[in-house]
Amino acid sequence: MSGSAASPLVPTPGEVTHADARSGTTAATKTSGVREPGILPRKSPRGVWIGVAVALVLVLAVLAYGRSKTDESAGKTAVGTESAPVDTKPTPPATVDELIAQAPAAYAEDVKMLLISRHPQARRLASEAIAGAPSRDLKKIPEYLRDFARLELADDCDDKKAILKKFEAAEEVRALSGLKAIAGGQSDPCELRDELTRLIARFESGA
Repeated sequence: MSGSAASPLVPTPGEVTHADARSGTTAATKTSGVREPGILPRKSPRGVWIGVAVALVLVLAVLAYGRSKTDESAGKTAVGTESAPVDTKPTPPATVDELIAQAPAAYAEDVKMLLISRHPQARRLASEAIAGAPSRDLKKIPEYLRDFARLELADDCDDKKAILKKFEAAEEVRALSGLKAIAGGQSDPCELRDELTRLIARFESGA
């Protein structure tokens, strides 16, 4: 109507006005304050880092627990090994019968005379049998027995003393019985008794 004043424009519900467009709001957001469907809230970076840190702590805790169990098991094994009893008893010397068995059976009686007889003539006869054995048999007779035969047959006292020193240097404990037999004899032309006594004591203390 031409005679009446123009009425102001009133926006209909849901209509976007010029002022709304400039302010960045819509009627829907102004009236309800609720986000439109399909728009998800953005996750906070702080929350993401907290989750990563918690996961890392859990992983480290699991690794530390597994390592502690491994170390504990290894420690128990080491303790068990260290605490195992150790046999410190010295090996007993061989008996005369065992020493005789180490030589060929054909010379058993001669070996026995060298190891236990205190009679110089019996020892000399046994020494001659051993010293005169064929090379194939002589190789099978232990060296200390061959040395005993040489000791009995030697005429020079220095040669006898040299054989005793050889026994000592080699720590030939198997010679102990034979040394006792010589020391128990009546004759001592080379004055070997003191040396024999010292050597016997040494072998007995180490036996």
